[in-house]
Amino acid sequence: LVCHGKLTQEVGDVLRKICSLYASPSLRDTPNFSLTSIEASRLWYRCGFKLSQFALLNPPPSTGDVTADMFVDTVQVLVGEEEKREEEESKKRKEEKAEGNIDDDNAAAPSTTPSPSGFIIGDKVELSEDYLQKGDAGSGPLKQFDRGTVVEIQTGHRGDNQIRVLHNSRKWWYQPAALRSERSGLLESSSVMILREILRAHAFSISLEPLQNTPVTPNSWRPGDWVTPQQTSSNILPGMSRIVADSSRARDTGQVSLETTEGTKRLNILKNVILHSSCFHNESQAAESANPSPTLSDPSSDNADTQNKLKKIASLDLTTLNAMTKEISTSMSILASYFNADLISFIVSGLHLSARISSSSNNEVALSALCKLTLAVVHQLFKSPQETAPSLPPPPTGGSNPPPAPSS
Repeated sequence: LVCHGKLTQEVGDVLRKICSLYASPSLRDTPNFSLTSIEASRLWYRCGFKLSQFALLNPPPSTGDVTADMFVDTVQVLVGEEEKREEEESKKRKEEKAEGNIDDDNAAAPSTTPSPSGFIIGDKVELSEDYLQKGDAGSGPLKQFDRGTVVEIQTGHRGDNQIRVLHNSRKWWYQPAALRSERSGLLESSSVMILREILRAHAFSISLEPLQNTPVTPNSWRPGDWVTPQQTSSNILPGMSRIVADSSRARDTGQVSLETTEGTKRLNILKNVILHSSCFHNESQAAESANPSPTLSDPSSDNADTQNKLKKIASLDLTTLNAMTKEISTSMSILASYFNADLISFIVSGLHLSARISSSSNNEVALSALCKLTLAVVHQLFKSPQETAPSLPPPPTGGSNPPPAPSS
């Protein structure tokens, strides 16, 4: 993916293809297509980037359009910055070790001594493959492929450790065997993680193989992946769905938890065929599929009810605003259908209308409802793939408290 700090040609080609998905259909197949600011914003959100980084695209002020090369160059900048940060941290570790301040190659920060288990404060960690067999690790905030930060280490009288990890504003005590450190070399580097998130969101594997319309297997999925039912088995799912983490089962059982428009559903993929899809699904993708599924097309394009709802959003209809906010807050799949029907444009139209009409109590109430809808959209776009509701669940009582010190 990355060679000598530069994206490979193959990665650049895939990123350009991903960028083209967000262009209008009339421009998508042209060599010099560009994205409007709204289209580019949608691409940016789907790639998982922060809103504060959007300015890195640096579109011309005259048009605001973004080209595929601008997108690839910006991803290159973000990857390069992450690699530079990793190199600087590695250099500091070597300097500290040479000066005698660090006695172990696994140390990751100056003036920090590794514990007997090899972990130190500030380590970036993920769950090990057999974490479910390591105490109550399955009840903690970390799910598969999440990356948390070590914030505390407790050493008992017998020399055994407990590692406290922070993730999603929650802390949990883990056995060392339940975790893998980024410094171990067993985990993806931070720069590769940036690319992996872009690729997975658009149905590409880390090896750049397309996953679109391929069957989901126990080893092919990751939390956050979009899926759709096979055409012959459309009754097993209501349409586009998203895989969410479920720590209560082992991967080899075939059980996955899916966030659907009808709520969370569990499914055995060894008995029911579902297909990989992506966060961007439209009619052209369905047409290219060898086994097309009606659910791959934009569910809102021919839906008069959806269009009527969106028009009411633009006219600041209070009932519709409140109802849509509640809908979007419950499921990313529902937001995807509205997003592809150009929800953002209708929200902007509502803001323009609010600015034009005279100040009144009714207008203030409608504007407040429109702001709540916007916040619901932002939350769904920026929350981690493992979250399934706007509010985090309360931490279980077991692992969130410090473990008792081992007896001698």
